[in-house]
Amino acid sequence: MKFASPLRSVRGQLLIVAIVIESVMLSLLVANSLRLLTTHMGRQAQQHVDEIVPVLSAAIVAPLAQRDYATVQAVLDESTKVGGIDYVVVANKDGRLVANSGWPVGTPLPAADSRLDLFDNQKDKPRYDVVVPITAYGQKMGKLHIGLDLSQIRTAHDQLFTQGIGIALLEMLCSAGLMILLGYFLTRHLGDLTRASEAVAAGNLTPPPVPEGKDDVGRLGAAFNAMSRAVGERIHELTAARDEQARLARSAELAAQAKTAFLATMSHEIRTPMNGILGMTELALKTELTEEQREYLTWVKSSGDNLMRVLNDILDFSKFNDGKLALEKTPLDLAGILDSVVNLYAIVAGNKGLRLYWEAEGEIPDHLLGDPVRIQQVLNNLVSNAIKFTERGEVAIRIGCQPEADSRYWRVRLTVSDTGIGIPADKLTAIFDPFAQAEEWTTRKYGGTGLGLSIVDRLVRLMHGAIQLDSTPGQGSRFVIDMVLERSDSGQPEAAELDQEHARRTLAGKRILLVEDTPVNQKIAEKLLQRYGCRVAIAANGVQALAVADGQEFDLVLMDIQMPEMDGLEATRRLRRRESERTLPRCPIIAMTANAMQDDRDQCLASGMDDFIAKPFRADELVATVAHYLHAAEE
Repeated sequence: MKFASPLRSVRGQLLIVAIVIESVMLSLLVANSLRLLTTHMGRQAQQHVDEIVPVLSAAIVAPLAQRDYATVQAVLDESTKVGGIDYVVVANKDGRLVANSGWPVGTPLPAADSRLDLFDNQKDKPRYDVVVPITAYGQKMGKLHIGLDLSQIRTAHDQLFTQGIGIALLEMLCSAGLMILLGYFLTRHLGDLTRASEAVAAGNLTPPPVPEGKDDVGRLGAAFNAMSRAVGERIHELTAARDEQARLARSAELAAQAKTAFLATMSHEIRTPMNGILGMTELALKTELTEEQREYLTWVKSSGDNLMRVLNDILDFSKFNDGKLALEKTPLDLAGILDSVVNLYAIVAGNKGLRLYWEAEGEIPDHLLGDPVRIQQVLNNLVSNAIKFTERGEVAIRIGCQPEADSRYWRVRLTVSDTGIGIPADKLTAIFDPFAQAEEWTTRKYGGTGLGLSIVDRLVRLMHGAIQLDSTPGQGSRFVIDMVLERSDSGQPEAAELDQEHARRTLAGKRILLVEDTPVNQKIAEKLLQRYGCRVAIAANGVQALAVADGQEFDLVLMDIQMPEMDGLEATRRLRRRESERTLPRCPIIAMTANAMQDDRDQCLASGMDDFIAKPFRADELVATVAHYLHAAEE
């Protein structure tokens, strides 16, 4: 059984406080009584000394002068018979003892005490030693040594102390009993309150009611009962709210999972036909065409690119909401990025009669680190919007770079300005909200999802930057992006353009296994690879791919993910397992799929694939990736 300290109860605390107070008061009383006794009896002893010394001196001065030491001895003997005197000794002026009554012979006489002390531990008994000179007619005759016996005073002191302690203990016992009785009547219901409170703390939200009454403790019990009822009702409400919140959270989680699955499915279903549209259009643009046919196909490709941009915006927005968008940190070619943006929109701007250009305000440092894809995506969105909402004038991109105090970092400012319709002042903040447009009529006239600027704002903040907007209706808008980029010691990144001659030399005669279930995608990839001299074998699903790969060797495999009978992930795992079992050289496997989510990329790499190409792919992107892995395999 666990021991409960008395200090943990009110009754015990009251008892201890009462005992402490009583002890202090009684101790003070006894101590003061002893002090008064000692002082009073000490004064009486001193008075006794003061009275007996003159009498003795007068009685012995004449015999001492006549050297009648017998008479002196008789006087001393009579004096010691009086109670309270321990010894009396007379010494002549030479210090020789001439009379002694009560003091041991041969023992040195004690020195005179400076004050009366009942508790002098250096003496064998309580005694007050006094030394008085004996004089006659101004001449020193000797000294009178008197020892006053203090035993009676010491005994009285000890008796008073013992009686005081006994009375104090009896008083404390009576007080303790009285406090226990009083504490019981005052705190008899506190135990019930304590047990009820402990029951509530243990989870019993409906403890038994505690006794109530008209006194303070009774009113406390009534208040506790009311509080218990209120707490029970409130906890019941909170429990219901918690259950409802958990249900809503689960519903939201399921909705988020459903949304992610829906976006992944829609991404796949849209990207698959778009790969056919854009791929066939790109192949057709590289054939002999009339000017009218080339114009039509160019517009088809431009429309397809715009549709893919909308799809990518939706996917990026979903990644932001799920917290799954990650940035790369690679060497940047800022001038190359700006050239790519201007070249991408040069035709669109030229068709509207707009001047599109970029210029640098000072030096553009080399070797800065960042995410080139996301930086270009930000600029693409801003330039696309600027061209969309500008009817005449220009769209300009300006870049300025300044070193920070820490030489490892540079502050980069990108400014995109136009001379378009501008944005009203009350819309400048809301323009960065998802699905927001400055005015409804702009959506009807210019189109757009309203996600572009929201994605720009989130991308800039993800890169630890800031974006500002200044705009005047009718005069144009100015977007300013500030970022701090780290400088690297590595070299400038190589241009991402495809080296056609190198690709042809690398791909010529190579055996490629294309695993794809969609006929149009089969045709696009086959024609594109055959144009560079590859020999292409086609499998419509994972089962066929395993069968084809079992009969011959391939230099590289292009693997779709979603296919009937066996998907690309399982097919890749089995191909890797076969290589391990047969000790075959590792064959590069590149995912080529419309599943463009980050989770899809991670699953591909985890299954054993080497890289990932999202559909719809650009011809140069596919050829460059294939050439890279074939060249690496040759080395």
